[in-house]
Amino acid sequence: LVLLLCVSMVMSTVPVSAHAEESATSGTTGACTWELVDGTLTIRGNGAMGEFNSSSSVPWYEYKDSITSVIIDTGVTSIGDSAFHYCTGLTSIKLPDSVTLIDDYAFFVCENLESVNIPDGVTRIGEMAFANCDSLKILVFPESVTSIGDYAFDRSTRDGLCIYVYKDSFAHELAQIIQTKHVVIGVDVYIGDVNG
Repeated sequence: LVLLLCVSMVMSTVPVSAHAEESATSGTTGACTWELVDGTLTIRGNGAMGEFNSSSSVPWYEYKDSITSVIIDTGVTSIGDSAFHYCTGLTSIKLPDSVTLIDDYAFFVCENLESVNIPDGVTRIGEMAFANCDSLKILVFPESVTSIGDYAFDRSTRDGLCIYVYKDSFAHELAQIIQTKHVVIGVDVYIGDVNG
């Protein structure tokens, strides 16, 4: 009994933070917080996500293989550089209209991501943002996009990909230049018919 009490007293002096670091599935990034529950990574806040100089500096990096979906809540204004880089199990993302920037390498090598509906607020998509997303089948562009970085969809624009664009938009012009399969929203199909 004395030994049990001594062990209990020693364990109670170990800081709680030491235990939390071992199983941390939440934290902060820039003006936002993040939480990973059952494969779903949710980012909340008002403002920009953090900027990361490499995929390994992302706070959820050690969980990247178990992330299957990402939900960005309204209020978040940007998807940080390399934020979901190499999240190879990622199959779906939900982005709010408050996002204006999808930065460089944001979804680079998310090889199981099948569809992306870029929200109406996005004006810029960074370089290599969706490159090597081999399973990408549906990509919906709003009229608001005015800048797409170099190689943003490199190795993602394969025969199976269909890009939905608005007539005479920046994305429409780009789709015509790179001669990729595209559907014009409001002409070929109406927005309510687009799944993404």
